[in-house]
Amino acid sequence: MSADAASSDKVGTSARTDFNERAQDYESGPRARWHSVIVNRSADVALTAVQIPLCVLDVGCGTGALLRQMNARLPNVLELIGVDPAIEMVRLARDRAEG
Repeated sequence: MSADAASSDKVGTSARTDFNERAQDYESGPRARWHSVIVNRSADVALTAVQIPLCVLDVGCGTGALLRQMNARLPNVLELIGVDPAIEMVRLARDRAEG
């Protein structure tokens, strides 16, 4: 493994750890309002590009806020898929989608 690849892997592991630790509070606290603005604007941009998608893929879905927003806006969507390297984020996204 090259030095650049090893460094990149350390950064990726560190970021995953940070996001796993912040998962519970990711949509609350002082950043919650800003996060909500970003989610709403992202949904607006996505739906401008494709007005009636049947499938939505969110890479880096975090706690699934954008996917929940898309679900609310797209009653006929067939599939919502989220992926994230932070397993705690994915667990929360799944819990919130089912709850």
